[in-house]
Order: sequence, then structure tokens, then C-alpha cells
Amino acid sequence: MPYQAHHTTQSYLEQVKKHTEPYKAEVLGKEMIVYPNVMSPKYDWSSRFHAENMPDQKGKSFLEIGCGCGILSLFAALQGAKRIFAVDINPNAVENAKENLSKYGVKDFEVHYSDVFENVEGTFDTINFAAPYHGNKPNEILEYGVSDPEYSALKIFLHDARKHLNKHGQLVLGFSSTGDADLLNELIIENKWLIKDFKEESNYDWKAYLYVLEAIEFKNKTQEFIYEDEYSWFKKYVGEVRDGKILKVGYGLGYLSYFIKLYNPNITSIDIQVDAEAINPDGVKIYDGDNIPFSDREFEVVICTYTLHHTPNPSKLFSEIVRVSS
Repeated sequence: MPYQAHHTTQSYLEQVKKHTEPYKAEVLGKEMIVYPNVMSPKYDWSSRFHAENMPDQKGKSFLEIGCGCGILSLFAALQGAKRIFAVDINPNAVENAKENLSKYGVKDFEVHYSDVFENVEGTFDTINFAAPYHGNKPNEILEYGVSDPEYSALKIFLHDARKHLNKHGQLVLGFSSTGDADLLNELIIENKWLIKDFKEESNYDWKAYLYVLEAIEFKNKTQEFIYEDEYSWFKKYVGEVRDGKILKVGYGLGYLSYFIKLYNPNITSIDIQVDAEAINPDGVKIYDGDNIPFSDREFEVVICTYTLHHTPNPSKLFSEIVRVSS
């Protein structure tokens, strides 16, 4: 089925398009100038949500993809970012962001035309992208702020961001429940990003999402092989783990549990100990390796991969897996 914009998008665009002269809009107490044919915070609350939940940028270099009128770059500067580099595919937005950053006396900033990273130079501590939520084809330059054809910009962003990210840097990604969340999850996994923080806010019949992502760092080739192997297993039974209560027996490095949690947060992971290199180690419940500490038939799906042969009593553990399975 072709992608379509959410039903609220058309009314938003109509409100933005009625402006033929620059006008004012306020975000978290800061007055912004908004040019015609530029995405406007006057008629949308998600920029406020993104700005107030953005990680502290004090002392950091900040790159914004799709800067619009410059809201998020401005708030990064107000937090104390040491350098601002902003880009947009809309030439009107480029000039608009320059005016707003200049208005508030931001010193070290550049704003350029760029299709994602096309004209980006250097590396940064933070790369921010309030991504267009919809995958339909835009009809004009303004609509690139809400529509990303087949999510081509999102795919480029998550694939190429490492080239422009400093070590231990972060991606800050805005998205929405009205977009293709399954595709976003796939892109996060395939490009080996770890979700370090996630926030959401509801507004009537949709939610705004804000992800903070960091690159997964593999200590050796074996870890990377395990990641790819567990992803191949996950793809085979993703349809089985989208609903219900899930139990993962044997956490290992945590990759498979991480993949599942992107699609179903109702997952419990157990192991006899936590590997020092595991991701999200706080999400593991320690048990004795024999007796699974849950009630009979408590889980719709129990997953146990590469684990039974490591246990002293495989038949006992297998019986326990059967017992807690519904």
C-alpha cells in the first residue's frame, strides 16, 4: 500500500500556506520569525516537545538536519552548544534559520542548503533530525517538512550519520506514531544504533516520539557476528513476538532482547549472570539456571537460543520453559 499523510497534515499545511509574509510564533517563551513556505511551530506542538526534551547540549557541537526556521538549533545554542551547523533542503528555511539565530546573538553558526548530509562538513557531538513523519511524495518544497518520499532521507540519515558523528556522540531523532514505526525499528537495528533514551507525548489521536541513539560499539568481530546472527533469527519470528508476554531465557549480549523490545516492550529477560559487555544490563533478572521464577503458563512466547547446552541440567530447564509457556 502506498504511503499516505495523516489526516491532520492537510489542515496544518493549509494554515502554513496562508502566510505570504514573515510572521511570529512562540516556542517555550522564545519568539521566532517564520518565513512563508517554511514549516511553522505556530500550528504544530511537536517542535515544543522536541525542544524541551532535547539532551543538554552545553559545550557540544550540534548539527541539525532539516532545520526549518531554526528552532532546535536555537535551543541547542541557548543550552550552551559551542558550535551550530544547520542544513535544510528548503532554501526558504535556510534563510529563515539564519535570521533567527542572528536575532538571538548566536555567534558560531552556519546554515546551508543540503539534502541530508550532502553539504555537511566535519563531525559533531550531536546530530539532530526532526524527521518528516510520512513516506508519501511531497507536492512542493514546503511539504518536504512533513513528507519524506519512501523515507529516503530517514534511510540516508541512519545509514550515514556515523561518518559525521564524534566518538560517543548521539543522534536525536524526532518521529511520530503516524509514521512507519516498523520501518524505523528495522533501520535502527540494521544500522546498529542503540536507543539510550526515548520519550513520547500524546496529542489527540497521535504521538510524537523522541529518540536518543548511540552507535553500538563492538569489541571484536565475534560480537558483531552475534549481533548479525541474532538479527537473522529475530527476523524469522518477529511476527510471533509482537503481542503478549515474552520471556527470553539466556540474555547473552542482549541483542535479541533489544530487538524484541523495539516491537513489544512486554518482554522479560533472565540469565544466571550479566555479561560485562551486554547492552542494557539493567533489564536482566538473575535466576539460578534451573528454576524459572515465574508462574505456570505465564508467557505466550518463551525464547531460548544457544542456552540449553550451557546449563548443567538441560532437561530440567527445558521442562521449566514448557511449564511457564502458555
